[in-house]
Amino acid sequence: MIEGGPGECARLADQCPPALLIIAEIPCLLWDAPCRLSYAILHELRQRSVPIGVVNGWLYHGHPSCRLDTIEKQWFDQDFMAAIQLYMVQTDDVRRELLEHGVDPHRVIVTGNIKFDALSLGSLDFGKAASPDHLKALEDSGRPTIVAGCVTNLDDQEMILDTFLRVQQAISNARLILAPRHPENADRMKKLRQFLLERPLRFGFKSEKAPAVLAADDVIILDTMGELRDFYAVGTITYVGLNHNVLEPMVFGKEVFVSPGWEPVYPSYPVYRLLRDKGILRELPDEPALADAWIKALQLAYCQSSSQTLILTSQLAMLAGATNRSLATLREHGLI
Repeated sequence: MIEGGPGECARLADQCPPALLIIAEIPCLLWDAPCRLSYAILHELRQRSVPIGVVNGWLYHGHPSCRLDTIEKQWFDQDFMAAIQLYMVQTDDVRRELLEHGVDPHRVIVTGNIKFDALSLGSLDFGKAASPDHLKALEDSGRPTIVAGCVTNLDDQEMILDTFLRVQQAISNARLILAPRHPENADRMKKLRQFLLERPLRFGFKSEKAPAVLAADDVIILDTMGELRDFYAVGTITYVGLNHNVLEPMVFGKEVFVSPGWEPVYPSYPVYRLLRDKGILRELPDEPALADAWIKALQLAYCQSSSQTLILTSQLAMLAGATNRSLATLREHGLI
C-alpha cells in the first residue's frame, strides 16, 4: 500500500509500469469519499501518458479528513478531474453533478451499477451451509418467517421486536429471525437479551439450542458469525438494517424491507437508493407502517411466492449489464 507521496508514486511506476489506471467507484472528485487516493498518483501517471478512467462512479459528498487533504483539494481539485479521461458513472444524477463541477460532458458516460452483475439468483445448498440441521428444521416447520439481518443499533433492535409483536397479533404462528451486528460484543448481546425478556416473546439464541428446540421459538437470535446469508434463504420475507447489503437476500428472490435513515457515505447507499427509487426495495417510515406491510406480505407469500420471485428476478435483470457497457465504453474511447 502506498500513501501517495510524489517520490513513492514515481518509484512504484518505475517498478511496475502501468498501461491503464482504473479507479473503481470512488472517488469521482478529490476527497469526495473516505478513501485515500492522492492527486500525486494521478499526476505521476498522466506525466507518463497512462490513461485513467473511473468505473461504477458515484459521489459520496464527503469532505477532506485533515488540513493537508483540504489544502490538496483546494489546489488540485480541477487538475484531479482533468486527469481522468473517462468517467463511467452509475446514474444520471452523478453525471449531472460532475458536469456542474466542470467535467467535459463527452467524458462522462452513464453505464449503471456493476454490483447488479454479480447477482446469481438461486436457492440455498443445504449441504454447503454451516448449520444445515438448523436450517432444515426451520424450513420444515412451515412457519411464515421474517429474517431481519444486520440490525446494528439497539434502538432498531427494539423497533424490530415491537414490530414483530404487532405482526404476531395478526399471524399467530409468525416467526422472527433477528441477526444483530457484532454478536461477539457481550455487552450488546446482554442488552438484546434484556429487550427480549421485557416482551412477551418465546425466544432462543441459535448458539444455545438444538435445531428442533430452536425451531419452536417465536424469535430466534442469530448470534453466530457468517451465517446470515444462509438464514435469509429460509425467510419468507426479509429486512435489512441501515447501511448494509440489500442484495444478499435478493439472490434468493426474497422481498426486502428497510427503514429510512441510510447514510450516503456508505458503499451500500447507491444500491439502496436505486432499488428504493424503483420501488423494488420497500421502505416504510415507522413501526406501524412496517408491521402492516409485513402482515400483508406474509399473508400473500404462500399464494404468490413463485410469481414474486419471477418479478424480482426480472427487475434485477433489467439493472444488470453495467460491466459490459463499461468495457465497451473503454474500448470506444481507446483506453483498452
